[in-house]
Amino acid sequence: MRCIACNTLLMDYESRRKDPRTKEYLDMCNECFQHSQAAIYGADADLVQGVLEDIDLNGGTLTVAETD
Repeated sequence: MRCIACNTLLMDYESRRKDPRTKEYLDMCNECFQHSQAAIYGADADLVQGVLEDIDLNGGTLTVAETD
């Protein structure tokens, strides 16, 4: 599987990352995911870092934890 943003090959854990709200696979490499989160959250570095640290293993599928 490849990243939908930059077309690089995804690692297994990158290909299993899901959006917590829609439950859809994100299909993004870590670098593109970080840039995407920065764009969504207004480049608030602390918030983006918090989101990345809250990635957890949920039933064998990586999900991004929702923030407050």
